[in-house]
Amino acid sequence: MLGGLHLKNVQLISVNDHTISFVSTEDYSQYEDIVTTTSSKRLTPGGGTLQQCDYDPCLEGQTSCFQLAISTHCLCRGLPLNEVPKAPSLSSVSWNGSKVVLKWCAPYSHVTAYIVTVGGEERMTFGEGERSGAVGDIDDIAEVCVKAGCLIPAETSCHAASG
Repeated sequence: MLGGLHLKNVQLISVNDHTISFVSTEDYSQYEDIVTTTSSKRLTPGGGTLQQCDYDPCLEGQTSCFQLAISTHCLCRGLPLNEVPKAPSLSSVSWNGSKVVLKWCAPYSHVTAYIVTVGGEERMTFGEGERSGAVGDIDDIAEVCVKAGCLIPAETSCHAASG
């Protein structure tokens, strides 16, 4: 019996990422296909079902979805920790005096900083909780972009130079 579910003639074939898969051990030679039943419910360590995190990717100054997931045991949509982050979504670009103001929504990726580029050159860096920023000294016609970054410590190779 598993969580109130009675299982007969089944074999557990995998338990990973909170997914439990079973395959029947009954003889199905008279049928064309072997039947596999999979439960894809996400379970908490206490046995409850995980909920989606209450997270708005466009809201500035909120706790990151990654931190919410750790502290409240909720699920963040598509949050790979070891991949290059997807691009943020620019929601508006406007002039405010001599500066260009950008507003963006976070990607569903692990992000530690946002980098604004002008004409392909990095101009400003904003923190992971920021969703807007202003950049000055821009030509009337220039490509302004924002990209997400994930600062992962890199390995270092050193050698003592002696003269």
